[in-house]
Amino acid sequence: MRIIFAVLTAALTLVLTTAACAQASPSAPAKYRTLKDLLAANPDKPLHIVYIHGIRTSAAGFSAAFRATLCTRLGGCEGPTETPRDLDLGKTPAAEFVGRTVWNDENFVLSRPFVDHFVYRRAGKPFVIVDEVNYWPLLLALKCQFLVQEDAPLTGPDTTDLTTCSTENKALHLHAWITPELAQSLIATRPASGGGAVINKLLKTEIMNWGLSDAVIALGPMKYYTRLAIWCALEEIAAFDPDAPAEAARSCKADNNANLPVDRQFVIISESLGSFVLLDAFAAATDGLTYNAAKNDAAKSDAASPAPASACLTKSNTGSALCYIVKRSDNIYFFANQFPLLELGRLQGIDEPSSVNQGRISNVLRQWAQLGGADKAAGYKQLIAFNDPSDILTDVVPDFCAPAPKRLDNACTGVFTNLYVGNHFNWFGLFENPIDAHVTYSQNPKVLDVIYGK
Repeated sequence: MRIIFAVLTAALTLVLTTAACAQASPSAPAKYRTLKDLLAANPDKPLHIVYIHGIRTSAAGFSAAFRATLCTRLGGCEGPTETPRDLDLGKTPAAEFVGRTVWNDENFVLSRPFVDHFVYRRAGKPFVIVDEVNYWPLLLALKCQFLVQEDAPLTGPDTTDLTTCSTENKALHLHAWITPELAQSLIATRPASGGGAVINKLLKTEIMNWGLSDAVIALGPMKYYTRLAIWCALEEIAAFDPDAPAEAARSCKADNNANLPVDRQFVIISESLGSFVLLDAFAAATDGLTYNAAKNDAAKSDAASPAPASACLTKSNTGSALCYIVKRSDNIYFFANQFPLLELGRLQGIDEPSSVNQGRISNVLRQWAQLGGADKAAGYKQLIAFNDPSDILTDVVPDFCAPAPKRLDNACTGVFTNLYVGNHFNWFGLFENPIDAHVTYSQNPKVLDVIYGK
């Protein structure tokens, strides 16, 4: 009986896996511009792949799956060598949660975002660098202290995240926001409520407490600091020289450092929430929204935001490092996104003046698309959003070049495309692991075919 059951299980798994592979083909009506195309068109330019994480991230190295096949797919490279760089966001914000202080001067340093540069050398050719942007340390302090710890007596202890939140390891950019003794006590103690049902507990701890909470944080007042993290990270990427000696943490007070003698090309890949964080930072800079600590006593950052960038997207202006990079990014890829969902939390034109530090993402994406390619070989801007239909944390990206009210010009030539992929097999069309559906785009060969080229 066991043998029969094993055979049937194996057969069923094979059928489901085959079905999943069939679903995994992107809805690709045409050939899209790939990394191979960019390198072939610009053989003398270094290529930076800016990689920004999404929700549920609590460790560096999230670009590893994408990087695993880089040399195989592009050919003729070796590496990588790794250079991490902390980003100094300035003074400690006087942030509070229900009257409780979030940071002090000592532990705010341990919440610094950072960039990991992975350099790939190519014989006789310019380098390729994957610049991994890590802003998750900013979010960890909030989730650990006010969600993971506080929810243990209700839903039940989240052992994995309690362990993460109670680990002190500077090399891993982890700080013990919860003492190890308290974490072990919470893990060992039966919840006062009796605890939630196993599946319900898993959904709440993994998706709500450790996932969607990131989006809520980025949508609120912490957006000032996620913007600073992106601005500062792109300053670091624009100035990075793989052959220069390693330096201390980058200060975000730096002036425009983007007028570099060596022109470069950039590709941006963002996972999940990273798409929104990137676009929000870009919209804020382009709309000239600056962070003025004098207007907000609760925050004491002295880090400088980019200079007002009303001309950022003109073809002649170099602008800040952010403008320098985004203008030269002809290929942008989203591995899931929550753009429509999060924009619902920032509706404009109702009760709030346009000056309330929002920034119109739709406007800047359209302006970006109107620029055309960074060089004649590219010709046009291309944004591809990958979406697994069973991923409950992704949405369709609008076509920002489509006709709409107040869009009277016809100069928008960008390509905005949603490609539908299957990241994991689903059970009879009834269920697909929601976490695997959301976090494995970078492992999907069909997705990588579209980005790298076959």
